[in-house]
Amino acid sequence: MKKDEVKVVETRNTEERFTTSELKKMINKFTVSRVLKTWTEEFIDEDTSEVVPIERNEVIFERGTLIDRDILAQLQFHMECGDVKEVEVSNQRRVAYLLENTYLRPFMAVADISNKKTKFIFYATTLTTALLLLKDYIELNYMSGFVLTSIREFDTGIILIDNLKKEIQGDNPDNEDGENNDDQKKFYQIDFNVEVEGQQISTNSAIVQTYNVDRGMMLINDYLIKNEKRRSQEAKENKREYTEQEYTTTIESAKPIPVGVYIPKEFSMAYSNE
Repeated sequence: MKKDEVKVVETRNTEERFTTSELKKMINKFTVSRVLKTWTEEFIDEDTSEVVPIERNEVIFERGTLIDRDILAQLQFHMECGDVKEVEVSNQRRVAYLLENTYLRPFMAVADISNKKTKFIFYATTLTTALLLLKDYIELNYMSGFVLTSIREFDTGIILIDNLKKEIQGDNPDNEDGENNDDQKKFYQIDFNVEVEGQQISTNSAIVQTYNVDRGMMLINDYLIKNEKRRSQEAKENKREYTEQEYTTTIESAKPIPVGVYIPKEFSMAYSNE
């Protein structure tokens, strides 16, 4: 490269992407997606005796294939046969693709609102969705400008919010973790072991908003029992055999975490299909 030449950084801003049926425009370009050979086969419906057309596809070239002269000749053959009508091409080779997730996963975010940092915990399917719903929630519930400073997926699959009455049987006002059972709920990260018939099967982590760790473990056990009953009911409805497991849990570790706001799961579910 000459001294005065500036190297062009390849990004979406410099990409040239288009769909064409002209072979001369495809040369030295890359396929944007899989190139499929498409044809129609006819079958007879045994119930109605009607002829039913079914479209068939076969992959000819994978995405990101460089269209050199050999590939171009093959494309010309398939286009003349009517297997391929047009191809989407790019001047950039892009092979990786974003996987879709439909499951809600816990996220933690920090927003600077009125010069005060507020930590949020909530469910979302993707980072993109997490940003959208967080912005939506803050706009609806706060009165000033804000800046989103960080967001990440949290290392747990369970968020539990204590909605039970405080005075319950077995609730201990003085806890082993040295904290009083006052009226202020806190968020705890509780890592716990799960055993079945004396055998440890997993170590899990939960975020629990409650008064103390003992009560948090009670909520975790309640969650596991209800989840097991749900699985059993689903199996019954689908006529599958299922044996309900009796879990025993023990604390691995527990600590308070500085979370200020939990966004209700119902709010997150409104974004689950985004």
